[in-house]
Amino acid sequence: MKGITDCIERYAQKRAISKAQAETEFKTALDVIADACVDGGVSFKGIFTIKKKVQKGRKGMCNGHEYETQDKNTLSIKVGTDLDKELNK
Repeated sequence: MKGITDCIERYAQKRAISKAQAETEFKTALDVIADACVDGGVSFKGIFTIKKKVQKGRKGMCNGHEYETQDKNTLSIKVGTDLDKELNK
């Protein structure tokens, strides 16, 4: 699995720009995507869709003690058809 540094380096190579400029552009793009996810989701046709969804709280027993968790927001990722084809070549 690649990290953000690996992605920035690859982005810099593909664009033929400095790593510093690539880092600025890449992190800005990630901020925009993160903001869109907070606002409800983002979709890149053929690649993936990220949607905000509510994970319901739960009740249960653990080691003889009852517990209850609250509802929380989380993200759901669905792979698009183009990326799915690439993944399953």
